[in-house]
Amino acid sequence: MWPEEVPPSKKMRLEELSSTPVSERVTILMVTSPILSHPSTELMERVVSSFSLVSSLSSCNMLLLADGAKCGKFRPKRGMVPTDMVTNYSMYLDKLEELVENAETDSIWSRTKVIRMSEHLGFGHVVLHGLKLATTEYVMVLQHDHPFSIKFSINPVMEFMDSNKANYVSLPISTVWRHVNRCSSMHQIDLRAKAVTFGRGRFIPILFWYDGTHVARRDTYIKLVFEGEQALPLGHFIEDTFSQWVMGLLREDYEKWFPVFSMFMFQPDEEKEEALIFHLDGRNYRTDGERRELGWGDNPGGAGVT
Repeated sequence: MWPEEVPPSKKMRLEELSSTPVSERVTILMVTSPILSHPSTELMERVVSSFSLVSSLSSCNMLLLADGAKCGKFRPKRGMVPTDMVTNYSMYLDKLEELVENAETDSIWSRTKVIRMSEHLGFGHVVLHGLKLATTEYVMVLQHDHPFSIKFSINPVMEFMDSNKANYVSLPISTVWRHVNRCSSMHQIDLRAKAVTFGRGRFIPILFWYDGTHVARRDTYIKLVFEGEQALPLGHFIEDTFSQWVMGLLREDYEKWFPVFSMFMFQPDEEKEEALIFHLDGRNYRTDGERRELGWGDNPGGAGVT
């Protein structure tokens, strides 16, 4: 039942959008960079296989965005890694392209394009490159070591963003829940009290634009993060500069600034405060085979790839 205040024209548009397949509305932007386990593709395949937990996600197109790297001391945030890591990274990207070329038609790999940056851009500007290539209204941004951890539907996120003009929705890792708690305890901003109930779940406003897995409006992403007053510098993570500035504004005057940034986190079941993502720590990732040689158990999150 639609509320009386919803104009007929908006009601019709929302109904049209709700019937449009997710694959026509969302492009996945997957960001990758050199790590020690390359040239193995196990970590990336593990993350992509977790898409099966999220309804309709595997039907989307994916841009696999590979940041550039150069030889030098191990300074990954600057795009510098030892020569052997650069070589292994190139082999890893070759193997990903082989996955794409040999993929079955019903696999997301058949709808994936591997895009290599010609130089080191840093996470933020790699995302910008993908935003400019995508053509859908929304994007889902992921990092190569953040698999999904529980089953849920992405449809409520799209419906909420359509009807509430949200710009950004975090699919939270545990860090985002800690943010909600800290805002209450340290800054006296009770974000849970501002939550919007939506179906069986709810959307809790947040003060920070996390780099971790999120859905966002593509055009607004570009305008806010890369063309606004605090345009993100080349080579940086969004969390390093832009997000800090945004949080400062929201702490100072929440009512004034929240409509500008309109950032939420998604809680699929309002009875359960749980993370939808977990972190496999790509920088220190070891394949299941390497872990077994060390006498360790396999990585969490499903069977590894040989």
